[in-house]
Amino acid sequence: MPKFKYPDVVQFKAYGIPQTKGSTRSFVKGEKVITTNDNPKTKDWHHIVAMKALSVWQPHATLIDIEAKQIETRGWATRYRGPLAIHASKGFPAGNRFLYLSELFCGTLTRAGYENANKLPLGAVIATCNLVDCVKIIGRTSIAGKIVAAQLSDGREVEGNELAFGDYTPGRFAWILEDVRPLPEPIPVKGQQGLWTWEPPESVKW
Repeated sequence: MPKFKYPDVVQFKAYGIPQTKGSTRSFVKGEKVITTNDNPKTKDWHHIVAMKALSVWQPHATLIDIEAKQIETRGWATRYRGPLAIHASKGFPAGNRFLYLSELFCGTLTRAGYENANKLPLGAVIATCNLVDCVKIIGRTSIAGKIVAAQLSDGREVEGNELAFGDYTPGRFAWILEDVRPLPEPIPVKGQQGLWTWEPPESVKW
């Protein structure tokens, strides 16, 4: 078993940007970067002492977990960029349960092994990812009264399932997610509003 080496806490003025110091990859917690590395010579994997988390209603949280949804839409923007834990909110509003019954949502989730809404995890962190951008939604395109595309301020256009899995009302924001890593098992934890800090167990590596 490798011996663990815990580097010192380091601080950076830049907010929310992944940093590198020597052979240790570091991530911002506010203006404080905290990380541990099992082997500073390899940089194969790291245990993050603290990372940002976002609570997401089901079924959208699991759609992110299974990589069917790469954009989370929010009514507010963030300057944070870096590792992000996806937390499935404890509540499951009736309106969201109704979404599960739609052909697109139910079909996508059933193919991933979630045959009914009661199987979706609640009140737990279910995945980690990398938040790479936050872009304003500036417009939508409709054909015969049906919304078929949304335009982002960086020139991107969102269509298809990704469009259906979010609220692309102009003025909202598209949080661009990459590197989604489902956890082997959901980790129960109480969520919070906005971006909050989660201290994962040592089994969670980045």
